[in-house]
Order: sequence, then structure tokens, then C-alpha cells
Amino acid sequence: MNRNEMLALLQAEQGFTFVNVKFLSPIDVKNGKVEWNGEYDARGKTYIYKCGPEFSECLSGDLVVVPAKNSFAVARVECVDFFPPSDHDFTFNIRRVVSKIDRNEVDKMKRQEDDAMRRMARAEASQKLSELRKHFDFRKVEMILNGKLEENGVIE
Repeated sequence: MNRNEMLALLQAEQGFTFVNVKFLSPIDVKNGKVEWNGEYDARGKTYIYKCGPEFSECLSGDLVVVPAKNSFAVARVECVDFFPPSDHDFTFNIRRVVSKIDRNEVDKMKRQEDDAMRRMARAEASQKLSELRKHFDFRKVEMILNGKLEENGVIE
């Protein structure tokens, strides 16, 4: 047993958990912009990371931020263990999960942003109509839209 394995066992005793993760496939990229497509598809093989006690409620399917080769990456938790795997190569220390992503909060922020964009579009349309109303009478158009004007121009 080497020091890395002893450290992992001590950390397990202190409330650490050990998670197998798969890195997510790239998010949709359209016209140079990164866009989330609503999918959390994982790809490739699994890797072991450790979660500190602050992430003790980490479950299969959760998204986490982990250190990768040259930066950080988002990965999906495949399974959670309360002790380090016995068949793990402890040549190196097991890397630690940096953060857990709250998908509900991310989705909530996206809905709020979408709602704000719709409201801004409506306000912009109202402002443009207000300017047009200064020059044109839209009463007949509004009556047609409300079903109060027949095609022959007779008001009901």
C-alpha cells in the first residue's frame, strides 16, 4: 500500500466519496457560439475522482466540474462509492471534484433569460407600433384581428 492509497482511505473515513465519471460530449457549437442543446450525453471511458464532504450528496447522473488534462471539464457521475476502488492504480493521487453543477439552477437561469428576451422583444414591438400609430390609423386592422369587421368592411 502506497501513500496515495493510504490518503484515499483516510479521506474516505473523513466523509469523502469516490465517483466514476464520464466526460460530456461537446456542447453544440453553431456559428462560433457555444449553445447548450439540453442534452447531457457522456462519452468515452470512466475516470475516478474523489468528492469532498461538501459534495457528499453527489449522485449518479449529477454533473460535476473536474480537472482534466490542461483545464477543467464537465463530467457526468456514473456511480458513487464510499471507499476507493481496490483495483485502482494509486501511482498518482486521485484528483478531486471541483464543483457540482446545479442543473435546476442552470435551467432556471435559462428560462429567466428566455423570458427576459421575449419581454424585450414585446417592448420593442410596442415601441415601434407606438411610432407607427402617430402616422397611421390601425383601428380597422385591429377590428379585423379581433373579428369585429367583416370582409366587406361592415362593422358587426
